[in-house]
Amino acid sequence: MKRSTWIALGLTASLALAFTALARLPSNQLESRGVYVQFDAVSHNIDRANGFPVAGGHWRWEWKDLEPNYDDDYRFDEEVRGFILRQASRGKKAAIGFETYVKRNNQAHPEAPYGALAVPEWLYQSYDNVALWNPRGAEPHYYALNFLNADYQAKYAEFVDAFANWLAANPDLASDIAWVEIGVGMDSETQPGDYWQVVSWPDYVFYNENLGWTGEDWIGYVNWSIDTYHNAFRIGNPSLSHIPLFLNCAPTYPSHPGYVGNERTVFTDYAASKGIGLKNNGLQADRASAALYGPLEKWGAAEAPGIVPIALETYEQWLTDETDLYWGLLCALDKHPDVLEPDRWLLVDRDYQRRDNYVAIWNWVEPYVSVTPFDTPGIWCALRETEHGNGERGNFRFWLYERSDLPGGATVPEWNVTDAKEGRYTRRTDQATGNRFMHFQVLNTSAFYGNPGPVTVQVTYLDRGTDWWQLTYDSISGEREARLVQKGDSDHWITIAVPLTDARFGNGYSPVSGGGTAPDLKIDCMGDGDEYIHMVEIEHGPYHTIYLPLIAR
Repeated sequence: MKRSTWIALGLTASLALAFTALARLPSNQLESRGVYVQFDAVSHNIDRANGFPVAGGHWRWEWKDLEPNYDDDYRFDEEVRGFILRQASRGKKAAIGFETYVKRNNQAHPEAPYGALAVPEWLYQSYDNVALWNPRGAEPHYYALNFLNADYQAKYAEFVDAFANWLAANPDLASDIAWVEIGVGMDSETQPGDYWQVVSWPDYVFYNENLGWTGEDWIGYVNWSIDTYHNAFRIGNPSLSHIPLFLNCAPTYPSHPGYVGNERTVFTDYAASKGIGLKNNGLQADRASAALYGPLEKWGAAEAPGIVPIALETYEQWLTDETDLYWGLLCALDKHPDVLEPDRWLLVDRDYQRRDNYVAIWNWVEPYVSVTPFDTPGIWCALRETEHGNGERGNFRFWLYERSDLPGGATVPEWNVTDAKEGRYTRRTDQATGNRFMHFQVLNTSAFYGNPGPVTVQVTYLDRGTDWWQLTYDSISGEREARLVQKGDSDHWITIAVPLTDARFGNGYSPVSGGGTAPDLKIDCMGDGDEYIHMVEIEHGPYHTIYLPLIAR
């Protein structure tokens, strides 16, 4: 089995850069950027003091645990305060979420018939039609939550207001809150039930067929949820404007086979219009339904019509090994996130020991979180293609673009070229069809466009064969050779670092208006054998990457 060897270079300079980079968040939300551990406990020791590049920890409460016995029986002091203080004791920010309905197989409350309800018992005992008996599916049957019920909405709004008021009355605690999730539907996400999971299917068909809820009904409820949190944290308590709010917007409703609708677009656009962040809870390395990323790509792109916080959440069950983690995080950075939220197993093993090969990847990723084209430490392009018909097409890009439309630049995607993570997805030149080049252009406009000053170009290539390849670049005096490389046939992935002092990078590319007719960087296979390229990266100044994938053995 092949594994990657990582080298550390310039750690001190890189960490300083990570801490001082200006973010794309509003100025009063800068401290919220970074990596947050899902369902975190300080006893796990996942913090910077123990070598993890994390900003904080997350926890999500069920409503019934915070208002358990009767109306206004709030337990914020007993439950939430301690979590915030424990996180702060480790130099971490606290991320908070709430949920009112969970899956039937939820480990904490599996018992029928009320086990899926995360609302207080006093609520559904006091108000008719908050909990609805669901006869669908196999026994045991459960009560489903009536999200559209006026009494539920009124009491839930009171709860959200009470929490926001409690934070505003405790500014010392509020200052240690990183962000808050908007609890909407099942598991706090933007669906009432999940058609695709066997355990949740009876709830989905109950809402869809028995109650006849439409997409318009659901949009109305999601938008009501957005307004409820916006009113509590912005209008009612403007002192909390430093706390980003996130809508968990990966799923939608309706979502059964054959249904075509735009509900996700409607409610995410509405959230963004109010400055509410968008959070996708389904990050994968090559998601078979790439449409789930659409709102993040729209609002996190360089040309977005407005700036809203962007976040992604993921788990070991979807990123099952080092290769999946690596490509999953490249996928995440392609969306320009402000927050990444992994589960703990993407940082530690089952004995809570640091997974050093995973942490090395996080160390490379973290400086790219919540930066703009003008303050990013680097730009890059990871060459790949989806393996799914409805997957995410093209490369993962961070403001460096492959221009396959320029002459001789049509590249060929390949998969599983080697067992190393760099070879899981890649692209090659295609000299047999006259396409011996790979062309790249930097974002126009960015800090790397038009005389960027000293930069370092890094190219990760497959050292297969003994032929040659050439790297050229757009300099202040025209196209120049940067490096001529002869391969050594080691069958390893090798990264070269090439410092440039006279780069112009004046051709540029805009996702809106296109780019110039010449590349800023060009790889030439020289006609003596095709080149497999994993990544091209450009950084400001001297070489400073924290951990570089140098050689895969």
